[in-house]
Amino acid sequence: TGLRIALAPSLLVALAAASTDQACDMSGTPAASAMPTLPIGPSGAQQRMPALGFGVGTAWFRAQGAAAEQALEDSILAALDAGFRHIDDAEMYGNECVTGRAIAKWLARNPGTLRKDLFITGKVLRGAAGEGGVVAACRRSLANMGLEYFDLYLLHGPCEHDGRP
Repeated sequence: TGLRIALAPSLLVALAAASTDQACDMSGTPAASAMPTLPIGPSGAQQRMPALGFGVGTAWFRAQGAAAEQALEDSILAALDAGFRHIDDAEMYGNECVTGRAIAKWLARNPGTLRKDLFITGKVLRGAAGEGGVVAACRRSLANMGLEYFDLYLLHGPCEHDGRP
């Protein structure tokens, strides 16, 4: 049996609309076109965001060394091969170069897929933007990943531990 994922009701509806039987089943390798998307932006906009993304943080940002980098790269390649088109990274993970390298490698192996067919999220940690602020941090992340743009850029953990902004 495949892995089952608990999802928010609105996301579950979007996934169910795309595929009733295997929307949340990660045991197979769905075609990219089977991965559901959600409309974003103003009403009537043509922009869409994949409803399910592949996050490259948490376990990866604490791992170090060539073996950890290779494992991360392999996991990103496998996620893209499996139909994921949303990759979620953050500068605090310290793995943007590996993520960017995996994306570039996968795009080179799949010439029918363009960068615009992927949805890449970047994040900056509050207070970690450094000199030049958030714009400079975003530019550094783009350079680290070898990308021209992010589809979504977020403030990662915008509040203090006590809940203050």
